[in-house]
Amino acid sequence: MDTCASMTAIPERRPARGASVHRRCGPACGALLALGLRAGLTLCACLALCACQSDGGRARAPSSAAHRRGATGNAVIAGVVSFHGTLPPPPQHARPTECPSPAQQPPDPGLLLSPDGGVGGAFVWIKAGLPPGEYAVPQEPVVLGQAACEFSPRVFGLRVGQTLRLAAGDGGAHHVHAWREASPLFDVQLRGGDGSAQRTIGEGAVMARLTCDQHPWARAYAGIVNHPYFAVTAKNGSYTIPSLPGGTFTVEVWQERIGQVNRQVTLDDGVLAVVDFELQTIGAPDARR
Repeated sequence: MDTCASMTAIPERRPARGASVHRRCGPACGALLALGLRAGLTLCACLALCACQSDGGRARAPSSAAHRRGATGNAVIAGVVSFHGTLPPPPQHARPTECPSPAQQPPDPGLLLSPDGGVGGAFVWIKAGLPPGEYAVPQEPVVLGQAACEFSPRVFGLRVGQTLRLAAGDGGAHHVHAWREASPLFDVQLRGGDGSAQRTIGEGAVMARLTCDQHPWARAYAGIVNHPYFAVTAKNGSYTIPSLPGGTFTVEVWQERIGQVNRQVTLDDGVLAVVDFELQTIGAPDARR
């Protein structure tokens, strides 16, 4: 038990005019006298040091960077991710009759292109450059559903420690696995109908891969990061990352079929920086598709 924290200050009494000054010792002093003068002086010195360090009894806030609030600001990074190279043939998967292809299923769900080359469903995030600090984790869960035996959405962002809600949604049963490279993060079975489950991932991964045992062609990808500075591109390839502090950052775009591309950008607080990614080559496709 902390001796200093458990002691209570004894109020001082004013002596009568002309009387000798005596300070009330209290029960603690009797113990000091029993210990002897030398031991008493040593203990009193210790108590005085504790009193000086107690700062009036108020706990001192930790000064480590781990408990520092994460930096925010008014800077914005925005742009468009586009692809203008030669398209690879889309992967072919045999689908059972109980899992018909959605009416508007794209030819290659792993590479969504707009008419002018915008890349939809790419994950853009601040990979490096943020000062140390912690950001509040959203209380609302991210929902990963199912549609016609496919994950929906296919690409999404998630904060470390945020709840991921897995929902069947399409009436079928599913057995979902999540992977960080070759290491499993979790697996969960969802019954048909309104089956659902919740999981929380305590480590970052860009990107985590989600698969389904019942539907081996199904894929989803989660960018799991410890800050709020990320986005998934819209159908036209556009993205916006707001509320950044000023600084020099590494911005990375990840796309399932193209791979990763990095850019470095320096901006002042309150400035809008346009960072476009014009992709020309297809990276190695996911070998575990």
